[in-house]
Amino acid sequence: MDEILRIIKTSKEPLSASAISRRLGVPKNQAKMVRTVLGKMVKSGKLVERDGAYYAVSDSGLIKGTVCSTVSGADFFVSEKLKEDKKIVKSRDLCLMHGDVVLAKARGRNCTVIKILERANEKLVGTVYAEGASLYLVPDEKKLREIFLISRKGGAKVNQGDKVIGKIIAYPTATASGVVKIEENLGSTENDETAILSVLYKHKVDTEFPQEVTEAANEINQEVQEAELGGRLDLRSLTVITIDGDDAKDLDDAVSLGLTEKGDYLLGVHISDVSHYVTMDSKIDLEARKRGTSVYIPGQVYPMLPKTLSNGICSLNENQDRLTISCFMIITRQGKITEYSIQPSVIRSKRRMTYSCVSEMLEDVKSPLRKEYKDVFGMLLLMKQLAEILIKNAHSRGSIDFDMPEAKIVLDENDFPVDVVPEENSISHQIIEQFMLAANQTVAEYLTDNKLPGIYRVHEKPEEKKLQSFNDFISSLGYVIPFEPTVKDFQALLEQASGKPEEELIKKNMLRSMSKAKYKATCDGHFGLAYEKYLHFTSPIRRYPDLIVHRVLNMTFINNYKGLREIGAQAEHLALTSTEREIAAAYCERDVTDIRKAQYMSNHVGEHFSGTVSFVTAYGMFVMLDNLVEGYVPVNSMDGYFEFDELRNTLDNGRIKYSLGDRVEVTVFSVNIPDGKVELTVFS
Repeated sequence: MDEILRIIKTSKEPLSASAISRRLGVPKNQAKMVRTVLGKMVKSGKLVERDGAYYAVSDSGLIKGTVCSTVSGADFFVSEKLKEDKKIVKSRDLCLMHGDVVLAKARGRNCTVIKILERANEKLVGTVYAEGASLYLVPDEKKLREIFLISRKGGAKVNQGDKVIGKIIAYPTATASGVVKIEENLGSTENDETAILSVLYKHKVDTEFPQEVTEAANEINQEVQEAELGGRLDLRSLTVITIDGDDAKDLDDAVSLGLTEKGDYLLGVHISDVSHYVTMDSKIDLEARKRGTSVYIPGQVYPMLPKTLSNGICSLNENQDRLTISCFMIITRQGKITEYSIQPSVIRSKRRMTYSCVSEMLEDVKSPLRKEYKDVFGMLLLMKQLAEILIKNAHSRGSIDFDMPEAKIVLDENDFPVDVVPEENSISHQIIEQFMLAANQTVAEYLTDNKLPGIYRVHEKPEEKKLQSFNDFISSLGYVIPFEPTVKDFQALLEQASGKPEEELIKKNMLRSMSKAKYKATCDGHFGLAYEKYLHFTSPIRRYPDLIVHRVLNMTFINNYKGLREIGAQAEHLALTSTEREIAAAYCERDVTDIRKAQYMSNHVGEHFSGTVSFVTAYGMFVMLDNLVEGYVPVNSMDGYFEFDELRNTLDNGRIKYSLGDRVEVTVFSVNIPDGKVELTVFS
């Protein structure tokens, strides 16, 4: 392929397949092979073909990117090579779908799509509806605006209102609807569990592992062998503990802490060496790469790795020998890391601690747990001390702490939600968070200083348009920030709003104004954390980028740099796909949580609740209830005619005005469980 690209780029004119074959010196009877390679290069976006001649994409003025559709009907072209998204104004009669990979020609703020390289959707999740004698599938994904005819030839039997999975057998064209064959009938939309299943399928979350992957995982020895310890630091006598949630089974991080002779802290962060068991391009690795991340929904985990790994040999279980990569950091009393070392190791966790028991010990002087865990209690006190220093240091650095309350769904034995409570953010959570941040930043520094390939966690500065919108919002509340704010300006704004009714709303809207964090092959810094160098190293059981970082470290420490070139060549693509899967997992978790919240509220229809106006539109307002369930009050359910003031974010009828941050009393009017929607009315 490289030679074909060189020939095309050095030619003064476009070349046909025959001309390329001749220049390659390929005999006529093998010319078909060249055409096959050219076809693959066109499909991958390296070449473009016009009237039988081939051009290099870089020479044709075309850019490879992705179609991003909006619910309102607009299509945008998104590419890493462009500073801003372009509106798609022409597509040469191509029927584009959200997520399609395309080649486009950019002109000013607009662009024209020339060719579809890869369809993003091979299967669709949606609802069946009948029109006359025909059945159609309406995709659940609102950004997919096409409706697909259901083929009568084969496929599962379906009825009006069923939730189904359809395989696309014909994509839409300018003159004809797309066609699908039904692969699976998930059941009636009236079934709550069907709604959750459809969300999982919609976001392409695999609920089972392929048989060959499970078999490969089952072949891995569940005990550390003596032969595996060569070149590893033996830390089995060191006091190392894990601190996780009560129900956690995939324990991938452990910590230790002591003091140096100078009185500095010696922090050890010990992370499961998953890369030792999941080798590059193995069946397990390819499946993990495809999944990208573990998906956590209320009451259920869909892991990135088979459970024999995630809950077994890779989990840092108490009193079990486990292979790890250890990052030791010497940290001063001012929170500055002065020295570090990173080494393959073997540990034996002394205690499996939980967030709740550690917090109780540290906050309750009368807790009986202090006696039960007396062997590690002194170290826990030291950990609290260091965490508080690191938090203070992060604040002085400019790191933004949103500390947004998140909802935890409490399920009964039948997996029905019986309560919605705020997630804890106790001192024990903060200890682990700060220690993991320190290790991630340190490993990023090691990779960049040694010019090693890797995948970095990048958070760019906010975009100008989003900043302007955020400025308009806070101005309506009486706040201002500079035109080009630094991370410390955002931090100062949060401090200014602290303790005031609008605090949570400012946090939420500030978060919306921020760029989305993503994975990249280049170390471009993390704006929100105020780090110049940052990556994810501490969760290789559940995040694929962390596994790649571990693989790079092991190739450096144990395998004499073998394989680094291959990782470097794949890093950009792996970063992109990891970001895509992270986003899909986040949407999946959000959608299922909304369904569970709606299930919970279905038992409270007609009841009164207190809440805060969280968002205002011309059509109504959203209210965040005190139990962290958000509902919608349609404007047509309100008393009188309300005018919407977009600048001030208010609804006003002359007698009553609703603004962001207002406290209101509401009644639960109705609940739509499949859509995760709660409709409210203002209680008066």
